[in-house]
Formats: sequence, C-alpha cells, structure tokens
Amino acid sequence: MTFLSVDEAGYETVCRPQLFATAQALPELESALQNGPCEVILDFETTGATPWLQGTLTGKIGDEWTITQYRKKYGCTADSKLRARVLSIGVPDNHFRAAFDLDRMDEAEQRRLIQLLSGHYWVGHNLQFDYAWALSICPDVRPTKLIDTMLMVTCFRSELPYEMQAATEPNRTCLAPLRTYARAKALSKAQDGGGGVVSLRALSLLFFDVDMDKRYQKPINWTPAYLTAAHHDYCLGDIDVPGHLARLLMGLPCNTPMQGLLAGMQQAAGYAAYNTMTEALHTLVRMQRKGFYWDTAKAAVLGVELQQEAENALPTLLSVAPSLEPFTETLMDPAKGMTDVLKTAIGEALYQETGQQMPKTNKGEDSTSADALKQAFPNSRIVAPYLKVVDAISEIKKLREYGAVAAMASDGRIHAATSILTTTGRTSSRNPNLQNIPRDPRFRSIFAAPVGYKLIATDFSSVELRIAAALGVRALKLLHQILAAQRGHAALQTVLQTPLANLRWIFREVPELQMWLANPLQSIPASIRTAKAEPGRDVIFRVRALAVAKQFCMPVQTIWRASGGDPTMLAMRRAFADGLDPHIMTALAMEAAAGRFDLQGKLPVDYLQSLSPEERKTLKTALKGPRQAAKGVNFGLLYGMSAEGLHEYGKTGYGLDWTLDEAVSARQVFFNLYPELALWHWLLKYAMKQKRPVLNPYNPSEMQTAEAGGKVYWGSTLSGRPTVAAKTTAASNYMDQGSGAEIALTAINRLPDDVKAMLVNFVHDEIILEVPEERVAEVQAALEQTMIAAADSFLMPFRVPTEVESAVGDCWIH
Repeated sequence: MTFLSVDEAGYETVCRPQLFATAQALPELESALQNGPCEVILDFETTGATPWLQGTLTGKIGDEWTITQYRKKYGCTADSKLRARVLSIGVPDNHFRAAFDLDRMDEAEQRRLIQLLSGHYWVGHNLQFDYAWALSICPDVRPTKLIDTMLMVTCFRSELPYEMQAATEPNRTCLAPLRTYARAKALSKAQDGGGGVVSLRALSLLFFDVDMDKRYQKPINWTPAYLTAAHHDYCLGDIDVPGHLARLLMGLPCNTPMQGLLAGMQQAAGYAAYNTMTEALHTLVRMQRKGFYWDTAKAAVLGVELQQEAENALPTLLSVAPSLEPFTETLMDPAKGMTDVLKTAIGEALYQETGQQMPKTNKGEDSTSADALKQAFPNSRIVAPYLKVVDAISEIKKLREYGAVAAMASDGRIHAATSILTTTGRTSSRNPNLQNIPRDPRFRSIFAAPVGYKLIATDFSSVELRIAAALGVRALKLLHQILAAQRGHAALQTVLQTPLANLRWIFREVPELQMWLANPLQSIPASIRTAKAEPGRDVIFRVRALAVAKQFCMPVQTIWRASGGDPTMLAMRRAFADGLDPHIMTALAMEAAAGRFDLQGKLPVDYLQSLSPEERKTLKTALKGPRQAAKGVNFGLLYGMSAEGLHEYGKTGYGLDWTLDEAVSARQVFFNLYPELALWHWLLKYAMKQKRPVLNPYNPSEMQTAEAGGKVYWGSTLSGRPTVAAKTTAASNYMDQGSGAEIALTAINRLPDDVKAMLVNFVHDEIILEVPEERVAEVQAALEQTMIAAADSFLMPFRVPTEVESAVGDCWIH
C-alpha cells in the first residue's frame, strides 16, 4: 500500500516498501552463487561515466521530471555525487534477480556484495564499464571469465552491421529504428574510416525486434534519494538480454548452459582474439584505477609559457590580418574555441591575402587544421602567427581539461578509461583521451613519475609494416594453395572453397591464365596484357575477367622475378629479416625511378644489403627528405589507397609538395617494390568478396543491392579473427591494425603480475610503466622480452622478426 504525506516544506513524501534490494538480500545472493562458478549477469547504473570523472548532469529524470519537479512529486533530495547507485544482478541458473540500491548499503556491505561476484562468469555488454565500477568498490574483485556481447560481436560476428543494413522483413515491428541505426553507423564509418562497436540496443533490435527502453540511461536518473518502480523495472526489465544474446551470437538456443556456450566460443574462429581481449580487460581496468600521475606544478609553468607565446604572436597576426582584431577575445579564450563566425573571418583574411579559398575537410567544410592551412597557403604571412596563437591557446585548454580531471582524484592522477571500443580491436581512451595529447614535448613531460620512480615507455618498431609483411607472405602462401587446388588437389578444395568459388569465373573466362601460371616468368599473354584496367560493369564477362586477370598477373610476375615464388624472399619480409629500413628502401626505389639515384642494377633490398652499417647510416642522412616522402607512401599505400587519395594524404599528412602524376608514379613504384602487398589486396578484392545488399560505403544514404554492386570483403587477422568491411581499404586496415591490437594486448597479458600493476598508460602499440628506480633495468628487460615474444607468436610463423624501442626517464618521453 502507498501512503502520501506532506512534509514541512510542502512536498509530497512517498512512504512505501522499497522495491530495490539492500544488504538483507546478500544471504540469498550468496546462496544462489554457492555452487559456482555461476553465470552472473550484471549491470551498473551510475551518476557518472567513470568512477573518477564527474560530468555535468543535465536532462530530465525518466525524460519526464526535472530535479525540482521530481523532488516536489516524491519529496526526496537529489545528490549528484559521483558513485555507483544501482547494481542489477541476475543468476539465471538459480532464478535470482535483484537490483541493489547501493545508497542504502554502507561501504562494507557494498564490498561484500561485489566480493560475492568474484570467481564467477560475468555476462554483460561492454563489461569494462561495469568492471571498473566494481573495482572502485572492491579492489580485489576478479571474475573467472568475461562473457562480453560487445566483444563477441567484434571477434565472432563482425558482419552484423551489414546484416542490420540488409534487414527488410516487413513483419518487423522495429524495422525503422534498426534502419536508422544502421545508416548512422555506416555514415560514421564513411566519415572517419573506422567504426565503433555495436550497441546493445542495436543487437536487441536485430535479434529480438525490440527497441530497448533507454529513458533511464543518463546519470541524472540515478541522483534522487528515492527511486521509483519505473527505475526498478528499467533495471531488471532487460537483465536477461545479454545472456540470451551471447547464445544467439554463437548460434545456440537461449537455454544453452554456460559450459555449452563456452565450448561453442572456443571452437569458433576468433576465440583466440576474444580470449586475448577479455583477459586484457583485467589489466586495463586496474590501470585505470591506478591512474597516470599529473605534475600540477609543471602544468602551471607550461600554462604561463603558452599564454606568453600566444600574446607574443597576436600582434604579428593582427598586423598582417587586421580584420581579425574584432575576434581577439575569442582567439585568446581557451573556453571559446573555433566558432563558425571566426572560421569565416579567417577564410576571408586568407582570401584577401592569397586569392585562394580555404581547404576542405572530407565533409566539404572549411578546414582550419594546421596541416591543411600550411599545405594550402605555403607563402602566407597569416598562417604562421595564427597557428602560434591557436596552438598555444588550444594547449592551454587541454592543460585545464586534464588538470581538472586530476584535481577530482585524491591522488592527483588522471584515471582515463582505456577501452576496446573499435571494430579493429584497438583501444581508445576517454575521460580524458590519453592517446591523443598535444605533440608539444613540454606537455607530455607533465605526465611524470613520482619521486623514487621512473617511467618506461616501450613501443613496437614499425609494427604495421611488419604485420603487412606477414600478410604479404600469407597471401603468397594462399595463392600457392589456390593454384594447387586448381590443379586438382582434393584436400585443398574444401579448405579453399570460398576463395576458389570466387575466382573460378576468372579462370573459366580466361583459360590462358591457367596456362600462364605454370610459369609466371614467361610473357603475360597479350589478351591479358592489353586489357583495360577498369572496364566497368556493363561489359561482357570475358572483358571484365581479362581486366581482373591483368591486375593479378602483374604482381605475380614481379614476385616470381624477384623471388621465384619463395615467400621468404619477399621484399618487405626481407627488409625486416635483414634489419633494413623499409622507408629507405621505398625512398631508394622512388629516387631510382625518378633518375636521381643509381641502384647499380640491383633491387633496393639487395643494394642496401651490399652496404656496411655505416654506409647505410650515411645514406639515411643523405635521403632525409625522400625518406619522409617514402613514409607517406608506405603508410598511405599499405591498405591500397588510390593515387588521388595518396596525393592528398601525402600533402596533408606529410607536407609533401608533389603533383598527382608524382603520386601515380610513387604508387606504381611501391607495388613494384612490394608486389606481395598488391597480391594481398587483389585476393581480398576478388577471392574474399561476398555479394550482398549493403549501404553504399561512400554514400550511406544509398542502398546497393547485390545485383547492383553491393558487396563486402572478408579477411582475418593473423590470429584468424574474421573481419569484414564494405571497402577494400577498410578491410585491409582491419586485418593489419586488428592484428596489431591483438599483439599489443597479448603482450599486456603475458607481463608478470607485478609488472602489470605498474602499467599507467597504453597507446595502441606503446606500453608505459611506472617503475621503482631500483627495478628499472630488470623491468625494462622483462617488458621488452615479453613484447617481442608476443609479437613473435604472430609474426615468426611468417619469419618476420620484431623489434621494440624503449625510453626511460622522469616523464613520458616517447
């Protein structure tokens, strides 16, 4: 029964039994878990994004009541203190379900609640969020296994976004929101070239045709002292969803026991990567709890220096661009940043000076980035002082942001969340972002080691290129298997069923290709050699097949001429095996093609091998400019970028002053030097293609049917984790960077436990430790050995070695 009374302030007060569980339910939970390890579905509701960052709480409670209205209705206070408010728990095997109101439990009771969950199978979506909050209450909690449906999609079902795009069942109740989500996700991938993980709401739409209630998702909903029945229903209404989803993602019935689910996962391609990612979460959440020390005194000094730098540059800027004087306050205020009006004023000032329009972003908007402005206006007198002002002010803004976060913590550390929230499996950092700090070394020096400690920062050397070398070796080995299967090796027919099925039309339409492959050193048949490169879709099959065969024969012949088809003789693999610099190799090839260097009739790799270490060092100095250009070419073409894309990438990313024709030539030189990468891209494009209806990756507002060109490209990381994308560039990126993510996370997992506890930051392929001074040499050796061993487990099957580089100091040096 519910009673309403009126307090002295005139507010109605609710007096009724609480629906939420308290410490009184702990014995029942303990009983439900006594025959563990048990499956435990858990979900935190909190007043902040992380246990260490308090944001600004806005909005309405349940999308209905403001804080004032809510208090008036329910006669309760609201407390925005950063905390975990409710923990919802389900133990399916023992039919236990409860939502614990943590505000009604003291610290000891909360710790007891979390401790009861140790040693069990945790099930949820994005469990790192829940794990971090659990750890903030009970530092020694550790689940036996994490069943994270978000990472299950990443590792086992990467095709799901495309299934969402193709959903057309007319009897779906929630078809419209599913399509809206699919288009929004496709648009974000088209804009940033990547793509995040799939949300729980989207999975519910796809698998259950139910649009989950998110009215109580925002932190403000969990600030009132009194929580309603609607809050309670929200907490427990979807408690079973992650458990059911985990089974459905593996193609199992929803009532499959946990051991059956685990067995299904262990047998699936991608399990090695899944196990690596979930094991790494144990360390990543503890790294977040430890935090990265922020030197407040150094930050204050740098803030004064930056303010002075901005003030010194401002008069010079206004002398060459007096029209910007009305915007002085905006320019010099870190809190205001770039506005549309200011951007327009800058564009007008530059147009008055140069007669040229502003450069554009990928979205077609005016770009004010430093690289874009320097490239577009190389002779401008405005750009340099303008960038000095905005760079200094922008850095001051970052100083304040990071300093405010550090001030929230009692230990003066920054407790950023480093999470696996990308399609590739690479980590991202937020609250705040510690993977994208200003390039100014003075800023990085603020991340310091406390007295008596040193920071060790170790990263993998050229790991993306090393992985590409391995993928090139793998591509050639796959080609050998395909050719053997074509010759009738029955044992390979099943193994290569998909590649063979996708390539048979080429061999059928171009029978001379099969004959030529018996000896790729012979002349390519004229019918193939003279084929048009891009014949279009409206031509007869043979014309298209000839064009595709030409794209195949060119790198294959180059490979055979350089290596005789021996995978160990491929150029990029040889470079790393022999300790050579691939950027110098590419620079030599480009310089030789332009007639500016004599390779004495040798391949670049053979030429470099003929030099002594001192001669190589001298050559590296002499080719400093060409080597920088080669870096842009190597990283730009690693994933098959077009000549037009390479031209723009070289200009904006590496400051190259070159023409489109030079980019075309560089592209040709690159793939002649590394034909194994061209073969990898070709196999991805034609052997791993799957026709299916998808949103156009270049224009997500347009749906492409399978008949009209809709397709995706399958691949896999070096561990065998399946990847899929609607563009070949993205597909190759997922294979390479996805492998890199798994290598780095494997290294973290293999660190000794005491060294894991020293981890303070992790940036893609760089590990940063805070180490007692007396243990620096020992820990550095262990870290380097562990990282090399982790990478070798992926790369040495392809005979690609690994190197790491370390820096030790009082601050973050790398």
